[in-house]
Amino acid sequence: HRMPLLLDRHGLDVWLSDDADINFSDLAMSADLLIDIHPVSNRVNSIRNNDSSLIDTIAIEESKPLSLF
Repeated sequence: HRMPLLLDRHGLDVWLSDDADINFSDLAMSADLLIDIHPVSNRVNSIRNNDSSLIDTIAIEESKPLSLF
């Protein structure tokens, strides 16, 4: 329920328009807007932490389910 919305230039223009009746099929993600997903430290959940290690990939235990929270 908290998936980011990745838009190309056209989709961004549609999203930011004053039109209240947005056709969400017009916001389809372009094939060139791919992202890499990898687990990061739970240190990202605190504003006290602010360094580049927050985006380093970490190893996860296979027995633990992945979660956004």
